[in-house]
Amino acid sequence: MFGLGSTIGKDYNREHLLLAEYKSDFTSTSSGFLHFDDSGTTNAFAAGQTIGGFSDWLRVTNNTNEADNSGIRHSSALNVASQTGESEATGDFAIVSYMIYIYHDGSTDHWGGTDAVSHYIKVHSDQQAAREIELNTITRVNVITSGHGDSSYSDKLIFGFDTAGDLPQDGAVYYIRDIHSRILRKKYT
Repeated sequence: MFGLGSTIGKDYNREHLLLAEYKSDFTSTSSGFLHFDDSGTTNAFAAGQTIGGFSDWLRVTNNTNEADNSGIRHSSALNVASQTGESEATGDFAIVSYMIYIYHDGSTDHWGGTDAVSHYIKVHSDQQAAREIELNTITRVNVITSGHGDSSYSDKLIFGFDTAGDLPQDGAVYYIRDIHSRILRKKYT
């Protein structure tokens, strides 16, 4: 079993070129992430939080009732040219993993009910299908995007909410940690 795991990693590296990589470090700052929404408000960040025995979560507290798309974004986390000197190309793809925890206090309706909350990730200019995240549950998310269709794409990494009935309201809290994002290119076609 040990040999199999290390062989897979080596094969993977031989077949793909790492173009850009981002790993979050929320021990004391928001690690380059900023809030975004359509209303122009600014949410509160608190780094270094502990949830479920895991430390270094970034807590995001919503300061308004959202009516549309909102979340957090890093505007240059995956800048291919600055990290490797390569140019963006058709077929480049992304792999992203992270942990998220959406808090519900049991009484106040910050998330449009007590059911799962629809959450999306946008990386490499491609918005991935929404995922249902259960409230008060640590959830690990892994995403692999399809190859990009053109040779120019965004450097942004976005974690957001845009589904009616699941938009964060004033006082809504969610946590995120262990963001690991990579942009890759197949070496052989």
